[in-house]
Amino acid sequence: MGKVRAPDETEQLVREHLIFRGFRDIQFEPDGSVPPDFLVDKRIAVEARRLNQNWGKGDDIHGLEEDAIPLWLKVRKIARSYGASSVNEGWFVWLDFGRPVEDWKTLRPKVEHIFKAIAAQPVRAATIERIGRNFELRFIPAHQKLNWFFTLGFQTDAQSGGWALAELERNLKIVIAEKTKKIDPYRSRYPVWWLALEDKIDFAIPEPFDQEEFRKGATIEHDFDRVILINPNDHAKFFEL
Repeated sequence: MGKVRAPDETEQLVREHLIFRGFRDIQFEPDGSVPPDFLVDKRIAVEARRLNQNWGKGDDIHGLEEDAIPLWLKVRKIARSYGASSVNEGWFVWLDFGRPVEDWKTLRPKVEHIFKAIAAQPVRAATIERIGRNFELRFIPAHQKLNWFFTLGFQTDAQSGGWALAELERNLKIVIAEKTKKIDPYRSRYPVWWLALEDKIDFAIPEPFDQEEFRKGATIEHDFDRVILINPNDHAKFFEL
């Protein structure tokens, strides 16, 4: 008999999420090293996967989240520290960077200084601020009330980019197509199939406003009974398509 494999980090997150939802009969790899990853209540087949940013074509797909997403989240944290916008004032912010990325220890104070200077502008005007060769912030006056005084909506780099929700939609389509193909030979074994994803792109869309925008704008076709995005930092926080 072969060695039994233990769940990896993503699979363990999905298991904890299933327990959070009240399930107790959870079997890992019921049929061995083929789909599904979990069988719940002897009828719900659950496939688990990390949802990250990808580039490439066909079967040659690579993830990009290791530096792009953490950088975006760090800059967004600085932006949101300024709180909500007033009735007729706010900024749209674009982040454009390339590799190699300057170490955050030295980049952070430079970014904080730029946001502080923009917030203090007596006359609101579109501004481009560059730090070195590989990092640029673009500020566009919104002249309207936004959720945040600085609304960070776009990020681009050499391989990745776009509005975070657009990136989420693009990569969901890649992952759903991949998993649909993978489970096809085993689909008839169980009546219900779920796809549970550790969302490394937008952390299960934590903002209600963004959730609403995603539901209205995304066009994602699939034949899973449920597609669940799980926050990698908290298995109890999730978003279902």
